[in-house]
Amino acid sequence: MRAGRTQVRPKKATVALIAGCLLFAASGLAPALAVNKFLLQGIQDYRNGDFAAAAGNLGAAMPTEFNNPTLHYYMGNCCVHLKQMESAVREFRITYALDPSGQVGKFAKQALDYLDVDAQGQGLTRKAPEQAAPRLDPAMERALATLDKQGGQGQSNAGKRLAGGNVPWWMAQKKGEVPPELAKYLDGLSKQYENNQGSGGFGGYYKRPPTEIQKSADNLKSLLQEKHKDGKHHLSPVGTNLYTRNYSHTPSEQKPAPAPQIPTAVPGKDGQMFQWK
Repeated sequence: MRAGRTQVRPKKATVALIAGCLLFAASGLAPALAVNKFLLQGIQDYRNGDFAAAAGNLGAAMPTEFNNPTLHYYMGNCCVHLKQMESAVREFRITYALDPSGQVGKFAKQALDYLDVDAQGQGLTRKAPEQAAPRLDPAMERALATLDKQGGQGQSNAGKRLAGGNVPWWMAQKKGEVPPELAKYLDGLSKQYENNQGSGGFGGYYKRPPTEIQKSADNLKSLLQEKHKDGKHHLSPVGTNLYTRNYSHTPSEQKPAPAPQIPTAVPGKDGQMFQWK
């Protein structure tokens, strides 16, 4: 059943939620989405801010477009605006399951990580804590962060977590309200998502190939983290960035000199003289 067209106007703090992540250019959408009028109308309703109508049209498109990850991402964002967070989590999980390596799937995963729920789990229990990664030396951390920033991949993924309990941190808020820190984080996610848009329309949007700058940054990060070989020059994290490369030398391991062999004495022919063997 199609939902009513009641205009939903959330508070100012919630306008910046992840729903803004999917503001595509209309010219890029029309050719690719013409196959399903409900999906196209749902996206248009969403862009107009009529989230109830958008959810109705997206729901009508589900029977034929269920395997379309972007449809579920739009639906998840509509659910956020309509304050149906359990449904939003479900839709983001479906998005990630359908396209885990694509860009739309990766943004759904980021949203789920920030919401502190497992991308492949069920319900709204908190995701299991991850083991802390081995700590890098400060110079290496700075170099990797600089390369991420220069490659256009810098995205803070730090969200507030409440200690204790077995529910996501945002569920501790008053029912029906969206925490301001959630709005702030998702606003940043939205801006990054929009900045990554390409001109290839819907089909190539979330599978956009990395730029040459991103490839160079990723290559440098790999070189920085390679195991050093004795006696060889290697890339140094101190002062290295996308435009400057510094190298250092790993000295060869000094092997200890072999111990002198002590000759052994053996009896001579007559059993009285000793000859050195």
